[in-house]
Amino acid sequence: MDPVPGTDSAPLAGLAWSSASAPPPRGFSAISCTVEGAPASFGKSFAQKSGYFLCLSSLGSLENPQENVVADIQIVVDKSPLPLGFSPVCDPMDSKASVSKKKRMCVKLLPLGAADTAVFDVRLSGKTKTVPGYLRIGTHEESVTWCLK
Repeated sequence: MDPVPGTDSAPLAGLAWSSASAPPPRGFSAISCTVEGAPASFGKSFAQKSGYFLCLSSLGSLENPQENVVADIQIVVDKSPLPLGFSPVCDPMDSKASVSKKKRMCVKLLPLGAADTAVFDVRLSGKTKTVPGYLRIGTHEESVTWCLK
């Protein structure tokens, strides 16, 4: 798992959650570390044996030939409606892992030719760290999510 995914020049085509006990979905790379080097596993606690990772897929990868790009990312409170044009990031297939029910990460996918901006990278950090050059998306559990547009 690459601790600093998305550093090439292709925009992101998708985000997904992957169980820590299973490999990322085909065509995706898991963010395994925060920018500080700490494990980037979400949801792992005393009562839950398996956590999950946020995974990225770049446009044009052999496993991911679609032409949509991630135009925006938001973290919303679970009870609130999704913003117009956004869809939730897919839950992990592994039933042992569950994504936080308090907040949801959602993405706006647009065709490459219709997008004014695109997300090229996502990084995670602790709550007190800033990531220069990246836009702060919000907090999700104990991590802050940042993106490069």
